[in-house]
Amino acid sequence: MIRALAALTVLVPGLALAAGDDILSGLADVLAAEDFCKLTYDQPAIEAFIQAHVAPDDLDFTSNLTAFIYVAGEHQLEMTTSAATAHCTQIRRLAKTYGFTKP
Repeated sequence: MIRALAALTVLVPGLALAAGDDILSGLADVLAAEDFCKLTYDQPAIEAFIQAHVAPDDLDFTSNLTAFIYVAGEHQLEMTTSAATAHCTQIRRLAKTYGFTKP
């Protein structure tokens, strides 16, 4: 995890968490977990989520999302079986709540 955070700092110099970054980091966790948790997301639902939660003039969103997804993926590689079970259980619930997966 420390390596992943260091990589995030290198990828996005000056990155600081702001009010909207809870959505950014949460979305990154959910998106990064799609393959890890053996899920398939509805692409139009992801687009609708971004349309609803991301300002159209947010120039930093895509680069920050990419960096956060990278860190989340690195974190997943270090998870124990039990941690992965807990992680994927909550990811499934979040994905369903946001309409990314079918009920």
